[in-house]
Amino acid sequence: MIRDVLRDMRYAVRSFARRPLFTGVILLTLALGIGSTVAIFSVANAVLFRALPFKDPDRLAFVWTRLAATDVARSLVSGPDFKDYQTETTQFQEFAGAIAIPGTLTGDGPPERITNAYVTYNLLSLLGVQPVLGRTHIAEDAFPIDPKQFGQPDPKLPPGKVVLSYGLWQRRFGGDPSVLGRTILMDGWGSQVVGVLPKDFRIYLPADAAMPTNIDAWGVLPSNIGDFEREAAWLTVVTRLKDGVTPAQAQADMDRLATHLRETYQFHATQKLQIVVGGMQHDVVEHARPALLALLGAVGFVLLIACANIANLLLVRAAERGREIAVRAALGSGRGRIVAQMLTESLVLAAAGTVLGLLLAWQGIRVIKALSPANLPRIQNVSLDAGTFAFAAGVAVLAAILFGLAPALRAVRGNLADGLRDRGTDTGGQLSQEVATSGRGHGRRVVNGPRALDLEISKARQYAALEAAGIRTPRTVLVAGKDRLVTAAREHFAGEPVILKPNRGGKGLGVRLFQTPEALADYLAGADYEPPVDGIQLLQQYVRAPAPLITRAEFIGGRFLYAVEVDTSDGFELCPADQCAVGDAFCPAGEEPRAKFTIVDDIDAGLKRRCEACLAASGIEVAGIEFIRDADGAVYTYDVNTNTNYNPDAEARAGRSAMTALARFLGGELAQAEGRAQAAE
Repeated sequence: MIRDVLRDMRYAVRSFARRPLFTGVILLTLALGIGSTVAIFSVANAVLFRALPFKDPDRLAFVWTRLAATDVARSLVSGPDFKDYQTETTQFQEFAGAIAIPGTLTGDGPPERITNAYVTYNLLSLLGVQPVLGRTHIAEDAFPIDPKQFGQPDPKLPPGKVVLSYGLWQRRFGGDPSVLGRTILMDGWGSQVVGVLPKDFRIYLPADAAMPTNIDAWGVLPSNIGDFEREAAWLTVVTRLKDGVTPAQAQADMDRLATHLRETYQFHATQKLQIVVGGMQHDVVEHARPALLALLGAVGFVLLIACANIANLLLVRAAERGREIAVRAALGSGRGRIVAQMLTESLVLAAAGTVLGLLLAWQGIRVIKALSPANLPRIQNVSLDAGTFAFAAGVAVLAAILFGLAPALRAVRGNLADGLRDRGTDTGGQLSQEVATSGRGHGRRVVNGPRALDLEISKARQYAALEAAGIRTPRTVLVAGKDRLVTAAREHFAGEPVILKPNRGGKGLGVRLFQTPEALADYLAGADYEPPVDGIQLLQQYVRAPAPLITRAEFIGGRFLYAVEVDTSDGFELCPADQCAVGDAFCPAGEEPRAKFTIVDDIDAGLKRRCEACLAASGIEVAGIEFIRDADGAVYTYDVNTNTNYNPDAEARAGRSAMTALARFLGGELAQAEGRAQAAE
């Protein structure tokens, strides 16, 4: 199977390489569709779908106060309310608070404007942040102060503890590890450096949050913020739910506390206080979600349009390949095998288009990152990562199915043998004759040459050759044109069923059984009638067989190889036998017989000898000759096929291989030709 796939892929590459403009249009269309889809998916994946880079992010949440009286959805929290959260709730593991303010860093260089965050000692540990240098805050770093002194330098207070961002550490201190323990001045207040955060760490907040996210230094809030004014809301609160607690349970816990605060404090009653627990992931991406999902849907629709356009192009190509597909079917390829080959070709196109699409997506991501709004979370983390490549591979397979399946199914619909027919002209037979004649004229060894082709395309000549060799054929009348068909049927087959077949045809094409001349007349007057290529039709005796069996004798090198008995209960690419007795309708024949094949090693010696003589007289070396026995045991031979094929299942059961015999025959002929060429030199 792997070899089949690799062979199909090589064929696809060669086939598309022969049509560069056609292939280029498809690849460009695919690259634009897949590239835009992958680029937007990369953004959506980084912003919407990827979990926040914190410990157990699904348990993290923000706690906001909603003041219904002022219609403010995300208000901050006061120190006393924060303390109540810690002491009056049961569904939360812990709470942390933060505030960010602009400040000035002095000492060790010129003053620098920075953004300072003051947080409860447990914020960084709640998020699960591990420093690259030193430590994060601990409980001992926080100490009480007079609420009136908060935010004002006081030389009497001990130095605070500060954790630096990676960017500030590199920018201001050159990444010097000895910065640990050093006291720096932030807004004139001495702060001792105790750690440095990772390079990729940042706090994520909703786009409408009051607190900035580009924090340079992280200080510690006083330990007594619960003593500050209740009416002054200034804290952004982060919480971690207890393990196993659902968002609904957490919200119910806060609803209970909000009711208690409204009943206890007039300020909260006046403001109609509500406390809202919002999942951190949800709140951070909420504002971007509708736009990104809409954009992802839009580029997906663009990809569908691209696939539809490519499918139309491939449908045209499939129509052009009708003869090629018919030849493949005639050589034994089943419909499933042909569909698999065409889908492999589509996969080759999709793979090449995906590679080009990824290059476009890479450039597109750079443009998106440069032009994106500042409040789009994690936009700088957008990249072509393993998840994106997996998504691109999935898109490629889906696209291949979308644009490849319809052409593949269309290509194998109906009678595949129709692709071998020359409708209305004799061009195909003429061309084959000329090629064979030209090859022989140039000294080439031609197997089944011009005389064989001449016999293949004319049933009348087949029957003449068979009868000349003493082989019985069904009683047959040749009729030129359709005007005399009904009269001939009445004259030669009065009271008998009759078979109508084209003089030039095969595999049951255009063959019908009629019980009466009147039924034949109705058919000839109807829209289903199709004139034969050469204008000649045959009226033939209907042979009644005692059992639904026909026999096909295979010959290679002009010698009998084996015979195949075919159970024609379900039809067999037409023969003049009982399986045709289905009323005035098509014979139940198809490209792939559903009946079982059984190989027999021999046939009647006299018939075998006469068949070999007939083939020799006609210059035929590889053929299949079909015959049938009537109820009296008489044998009627009705078809000579010089384009033969073999049934692998039957051969496997019998331990025979006609293809091996054919290869040996052709190999021997080739060796003889090479020997003659060497002798001539």
